[in-house]
Amino acid sequence: MDAAARIAELEAKLARAAHERDEYRKLYELVLLELERVKRHLRAQNKSERVDAEQVQMAFRQVADLILPPALAEQIAASENDAREAEQRAAQGHPRRGPHGRNKLPEHLPVERIEIHPPETLRQCACCGKSMHPIGEETSEQLDYRPASLVRVQTARIKYACACEKGGVVVASRSDGPHAPVVEKGLAAPGLLAHVVVSKYADHLPLHRMEERFAREGVHLPRSTLCDWVAQVADLLGPITDAMGKAMLGAHRIHTDDTGIPVQARGRTQKGHVWTYVADDEHVVFRYTPRRKSDGPREFLRGYKGYVQADAANLYDRLYSDGEGDEGGAIEVGCWAHARRRFFEAQLTDRERALIGLGFIKKLYEADRGASRAPPIRRTEERRRLAAPLLETFKAWLDAESLVVLPKAPIAEALGYTRETVRFFV
Repeated sequence: MDAAARIAELEAKLARAAHERDEYRKLYELVLLELERVKRHLRAQNKSERVDAEQVQMAFRQVADLILPPALAEQIAASENDAREAEQRAAQGHPRRGPHGRNKLPEHLPVERIEIHPPETLRQCACCGKSMHPIGEETSEQLDYRPASLVRVQTARIKYACACEKGGVVVASRSDGPHAPVVEKGLAAPGLLAHVVVSKYADHLPLHRMEERFAREGVHLPRSTLCDWVAQVADLLGPITDAMGKAMLGAHRIHTDDTGIPVQARGRTQKGHVWTYVADDEHVVFRYTPRRKSDGPREFLRGYKGYVQADAANLYDRLYSDGEGDEGGAIEVGCWAHARRRFFEAQLTDRERALIGLGFIKKLYEADRGASRAPPIRRTEERRRLAAPLLETFKAWLDAESLVVLPKAPIAEALGYTRETVRFFV
């Protein structure tokens, strides 16, 4: 074998070895990231995704001095100086703490008055021996709890008849009166149904614990019965939630995301998905689907023409217009919270780039807060003025870094996702 062939063979082996090294490195990074997620879950660590601001600032300044336009760099430096000066003034000023002591009890609570009189022997004057009379009182208050209790509501429908015995018998309908049954022939009155539903969904109390609590009060209510009541209430509230869903279609913007939840099924546990729709930060509607497919949001948002903010999953693509009217008419808006989460998770495998990405997003958030201080009529213009140069620089950095990172690595996923988010704004 001549030297040229030998060199070619060695180069081929070197390329294969480099490729295998990169593949193992990607697998290592993915396993490391998954391990960190499991550890955070087992330790019940805070999910606020907080990052040391000083570390983010140090990493971001390194790239900011190189690629940011001078005017934008000066603007960012000025904002940082203002923030530091504000912190120093707050530290030097030692703002006075609020008053200590017990808070006053709310005035709307019912009052139970207990009067305590001195013993009879002390109510005789030691000087003249006459009986003393009240001249005032010293009052103190405590907050006490009176346990809720189950009661039997007995509804008697009085029958009426004429003495002639020919006019028949008259009796009120079951639906008349303040305690008319919500469910036909149901055991639970409206108050108990509301209590079960609020305990389950607002207080997150499982039905089996409600069963135990009712048992302590001497009433046996099987969880299967409680489950039936929850389903019956859901059916009764269906028209209201349907009307809320239709009303949301007139909103200016809708934010949506889904959460996977375990669902009990016969023989095993399945994974379902709860979709949250928030319209103009005011109205919230939840929908459930057994699978994470585009049918759920597409059916719920059918006909909507406003802005939809969601993650970059392709299941939302059919909601948006392609410019020719072939798909849905909604307008797609990227989500910076999802983009930031990917950089947060990528710190474990590529800390330097991840901190720089977090720094860019931090500056975008600061620009948004700065624009919010402007009058409402000028906020959009002010936000565009502050954020547009930063977004253009961010996009250039994303494009450049995407060429040098390993494909499918956590940082590559963060860069690719954020590039899709930036395109909505640049």
